[in-house]
Amino acid sequence: MHTICPGPRRQRLAVERRIGVIGEAARKLSDTFKAGHPDIPWREIIRQRNVISHGYFASVHDCLQRVARVEVPRLVQQLAPLVSQPLPDPEPSP
Repeated sequence: MHTICPGPRRQRLAVERRIGVIGEAARKLSDTFKAGHPDIPWREIIRQRNVISHGYFASVHDCLQRVARVEVPRLVQQLAPLVSQPLPDPEPSP
């Protein structure tokens, strides 16, 4: 069995779930909104969600703990100024 991160299974599953939720939220943002904030690594966030959600653990090289401890706090800092801005209207579905 391949493990992505050392540590208790329950903690690892919680980290996976939270990172997956962040990726799912990023996936649902409009392309216009994401293009307006190119400093945020949207593709990488969504890609990480896909890896977790679809079980592509064999292709994971970095520990999710690093993502949780380094990348998520960085993302929070990047998103904090956007939270006070009004939300854009959703783009119509094709």
